[in-house]
Amino acid sequence: MKTKFLILLFVIVCLNFISAQTQWTKYANNPVIKKQNFITEFYAIGQPTLLFENDTLKMWYVAAGLPYITSRLLYAWSLNGINWTKYNSGAAVMNPGTPGSWDVWIDTPEIFHDASGYKLYYYGDTVAAEGAMPSSLAGIGVATSPDGKIWTKYGNSPVLTHGNPGEWDQHWIESPAVLYDSIDGKYLMWFSGVDTSSWRIQIGLATSPDGFIWTKYAGNPVLSVGMSGSHDDMWVSVPGVIKKGNEYEMLYSTFSSVTGWNTIYIGYATSPDGINWIKHPNNPLLSTQTLPYDSAVDKGGPWAPDFVFDTDSNQYYMWYETSAGFCLASSVSNTGIAVQNDFLEGGISIYPNPTNGDLGITITPGTREEFSNAELKIYDVLGQEVYKLEIKNPQSQIYFDLPDGIYFFKIISKNFLFTQKIIQQ
Repeated sequence: MKTKFLILLFVIVCLNFISAQTQWTKYANNPVIKKQNFITEFYAIGQPTLLFENDTLKMWYVAAGLPYITSRLLYAWSLNGINWTKYNSGAAVMNPGTPGSWDVWIDTPEIFHDASGYKLYYYGDTVAAEGAMPSSLAGIGVATSPDGKIWTKYGNSPVLTHGNPGEWDQHWIESPAVLYDSIDGKYLMWFSGVDTSSWRIQIGLATSPDGFIWTKYAGNPVLSVGMSGSHDDMWVSVPGVIKKGNEYEMLYSTFSSVTGWNTIYIGYATSPDGINWIKHPNNPLLSTQTLPYDSAVDKGGPWAPDFVFDTDSNQYYMWYETSAGFCLASSVSNTGIAVQNDFLEGGISIYPNPTNGDLGITITPGTREEFSNAELKIYDVLGQEVYKLEIKNPQSQIYFDLPDGIYFFKIISKNFLFTQKIIQQ
């Protein structure tokens, strides 16, 4: 059904702070890591995954080398993100499986570290060839390590596999990103899934009580491709996810049917729960053509971003793959944006939510100066803006119709950002 939404707008009370990372600057002397080892890195390096531990940046990545073409996991570390030391001069820390194994090709690693040690999630396949079509046994596996250098593979098969015929991830899955939710006591994995019929790549979610037994979220995908002609109408893939406070943040690579391989993009999305994601309205945030552009450095990227947040410098740092190697970009956290997510007495009330009729939102009055030049924006679950209004009168009333579904609304000014999910059923 369609319903009329009524929003009563007054002035917001700002309680907490979140960060935005919408302006990225490329490092002037990219790439920061190049191929060096003649054997292990002969053909290519890619898919960086990082941890920031004890003032040291640690990176694991995949290299395709000799004999033709063998994939391996390599490890490097850095104190500044620019100058990197490769472990054992670029020797492998994990090799693919022996002939007949399910993972004779390994790719798209994701690193995770908790009290039990390091876990590495990775794509594996019985087909040992770069660019070959995945086999029916391809999937995501896991290995464990006490130090990040010596790895033991878990079991003899993947822990997560592609979907059934007709499902959004029927063809294959790869590129995991893993975090642990200490509140719910479960692991979260975001991954790329490929649809056989359309060849679109989208991002899904799986959860696990122990990091080894995984269950896909029934509402997958949680981040879908955009509208036809947009920068992400074909691929939304290769997620990197962090959590700051109560907010999940994701960087991901996108691909357009319009620009094709001439331009690859990076998008940004946020979520309060890891399920409902809002694509940033200024996407894409980085692309092949982002200035300064050097064809020798930027060709083939930016692909497979992973990132960390440094509280000391108040900056995000992102490493991504290009044909030249791994490149670096940075973004200053905007700590001047406040968000209210705690609906306490004297704050904000939303009623009823979920709703099957009129929805009322009342925001506690405050100063008109805080509320000046604010905007109300409503997004659907694909991150598409479906409603926008400039708010000049903090006591105005707005009426509009929306079809059933999940929506996210934001009230934005130079001093704050309020966001909340609305369910219409």
